[in-house]
Amino acid sequence: METAYDSMSDFELEILLANTQRRHDDKEDERNLILEQSQFGQHISSKYIRSHCERIEREIESLKSAAEEIEKEMENRKN
Repeated sequence: METAYDSMSDFELEILLANTQRRHDDKEDERNLILEQSQFGQHISSKYIRSHCERIEREIESLKSAAEEIEKEMENRKN
């Protein structure tokens, strides 16, 4: 089965994985910042917090899934 990663070199996969993991970490930091602001009395509506955090959660899951696929491709190439 052919994947989007087949045409990428090992170096490109490593860079893509590092970038994906960095974006994942950034999204988690963003979510945590929003939650901290809401807990410290910042004037952010609960509806905004909920919808924004839900969107960030979807992005985090997508990035996590992409990182897992890249790691799997890298592992397959080692074998």
